[in-house]
Amino acid sequence: MPPRTAAMRRRILVFSLVFGVCAVLSLAYTFMRPAIYLANARLQVTPGAKLSAPGAAVADSTPAVLVEMQVLNSRPLLEKVAERLNAEGERFDGAADPIAALQEMLRINRVDGSNVILIEAVDGKRERVARVVNALIDAYREQQEVASKSNNQSDLSDAREELRIVEQRVNERRRAVEAFRLKSNIVSAERDENRTLSRLKGLGTSLSAATDREAIAAGKVQALEQAIASGQRSPLAR
Repeated sequence: MPPRTAAMRRRILVFSLVFGVCAVLSLAYTFMRPAIYLANARLQVTPGAKLSAPGAAVADSTPAVLVEMQVLNSRPLLEKVAERLNAEGERFDGAADPIAALQEMLRINRVDGSNVILIEAVDGKRERVARVVNALIDAYREQQEVASKSNNQSDLSDAREELRIVEQRVNERRRAVEAFRLKSNIVSAERDENRTLSRLKGLGTSLSAATDREAIAAGKVQALEQAIASGQRSPLAR
């Protein structure tokens, strides 16, 4: 190995000095940058639906999830979040609009292929990000409870009205069957070839179908009344 010349030694020295200065400056810049903290939570959305017949096809939940994402990032809900944070002593000093500051902190995204919404808060204060996420979920849950109670009352009123109409139709069919039987002087149901009797049986079949609809409507009313009495609500999210 040939001995190092003076020029080579100078080049090594200059390179070492430049590399050391650059390394120190880059590390200093990295450590001087403010820390960024992240808090997140996952919200599972279950689209609310009215009582349906067994075996009915399950509707696509994508529109419902997108609507809930908009609700989570909406100004009315974030105003409630800001009120909660102010009550906890968490204020956005220097922000002209606290709601805009919250929207800038929050990231609302959907987990691909699921009904789960990912809520993230990013900020330079460690305690603030967790408080923002918790306040947002609490405000959203309270809003859903109020909306669910209102929806339950509306569904109950609709079911009761449906039951009243079905009962009215059943009573009309019963009166028609009885009037027809008396008018035709039908006492026995043994002879199937009797045209009058066949018509009576058709009315009886219609009466049976109407009675079944009445039972279904009564079941809906009972289910809604039990849900309201026990304090349950239509599942939207958990």
